[in-house]
Amino acid sequence: MTLATLLDTQPDDAIALIDNGRETTYGELRELVARTRAGLVAAGIEPRDRVAVVSTNTRAAVVGILATASAGMVALLLDPGNPVAELRREIATVGATLVLTGTPVSDEIHSRIASPAGTAIAGVDPLPEGAAAPPTPVGPDDLAVMLFTSGTAGSPKAAMLSHHNLTSSQDAILATDHGALDANSVVLATIPIAHIYGLNISLLTTLRAGGTVVLSDGFTPQRC
Repeated sequence: MTLATLLDTQPDDAIALIDNGRETTYGELRELVARTRAGLVAAGIEPRDRVAVVSTNTRAAVVGILATASAGMVALLLDPGNPVAELRREIATVGATLVLTGTPVSDEIHSRIASPAGTAIAGVDPLPEGAAAPPTPVGPDDLAVMLFTSGTAGSPKAAMLSHHNLTSSQDAILATDHGALDANSVVLATIPIAHIYGLNISLLTTLRAGGTVVLSDGFTPQRC
């Protein structure tokens, strides 16, 4: 199991995501991931290249993460609420080749900003349309995701997580006797998916179990 195969066994008509009231089935999510993966390849991004995903909890962020991973690339997850100077430093530190966004961001961040398939953002170019690109084979020890640490014990550092780092944590959650996730689970994801808990527990483990993730870009009691 890797992030590239996370969606493979879910029924096409089951609801994977709800984003601002918009439902996305697993079949639709797989199609958006495939189109975005083809766009990344058409843009000349190579396996193992770093692709920054700068977005709040949106469908576009989910598509960008899964498309990047299934293309054998590495997703650098960044919170668009961070100062522009910090985002620029983090993108430069990791050497991201492209920035994908599902949230309006400053055009000062990077010269190459694009939006995943199925996303339209004013002032942001969509990914180029590309011929169908099959998933790139990846192994459990291949790098999947990078996230910056909080910096409480020094300067923030880019933590490097393999596919196995993520799926082994998912295994532990799914094996829990009480409160384990399954296809009937509906999870409200308010913790940013640019952070490890929001990414791997709220989002990826729920999708692997075949449940539904309700995406929220923050915790507002009335809205939640």
